[in-house]
Amino acid sequence: MPSMVAAVAVVAAVVLAAVRGPEPPGVIAALLSTGWLAVTVAAARAGRPGLARGAAVVTALQTAVVAMPAFGPLVVVAWTWVLLAVPHGRLASTSRRAIGALLVAGALSWSAALATAGLDTAAPAGALTGAMAGCAALTGFVGAARADQQARWTLLWAAAGGLIAVACASVAGALLLLVGTPTQPMLPALAGMLALPLGLAAGIWPRTAELAPRALTGALVVAGLTVLADIVYLVTVIGMGHRPVGGERTVLGLSLLVRCP
Repeated sequence: MPSMVAAVAVVAAVVLAAVRGPEPPGVIAALLSTGWLAVTVAAARAGRPGLARGAAVVTALQTAVVAMPAFGPLVVVAWTWVLLAVPHGRLASTSRRAIGALLVAGALSWSAALATAGLDTAAPAGALTGAMAGCAALTGFVGAARADQQARWTLLWAAAGGLIAVACASVAGALLLLVGTPTQPMLPALAGMLALPLGLAAGIWPRTAELAPRALTGALVVAGLTVLADIVYLVTVIGMGHRPVGGERTVLGLSLLVRCP
């Protein structure tokens, strides 16, 4: 049942995005819904119904964001709720349940304020989602140390996805600071968050779960080199004493993209 709900939600998200036109936030929300569909299917097949239901809810909320961006805070909270419930799909402690309840209450208030005030949701939602990716990576590292093998693989894959998402956000931020593009860096950063549900799905799926240590090693290398390249280029520009202009911007931006693995 959760897989069917998630599949219908993805189809609805794609249709809504097509009807509303090529608006980046809607397209990205539809794209992210496909990642959570993968988590829903993987969790249902692996016998983790709680995780499958949570992922299906996230998929449905991603679809709602395509129609009404004010639901953005609820999506952030739903992502966080599922990550708190990893690897078995339940909030196993009182502290996690309390955090989840507070997040839901806060998100409902925030969404209501955004809907009535007509404020932009991309920046705050993107900032929180980026922070959440870092937290997912950290949680994966910490939780894996005391988990059983299957749970450890899931957590390590989630950490790998979080690291890739952080790397994407790092590139977007560096490009903005160095060459002034993209003008909305939160959009590519949010698109990079697709790595998180895909990593989680890979950690649940039995055929790919055992590759978790290798995936984490690769993610560490990619994220580390990406952040290092960003820092080097930022220091170089500061040393130049002025922001790149004209052809300098093009050369610097393309070289930064090439340098990042």
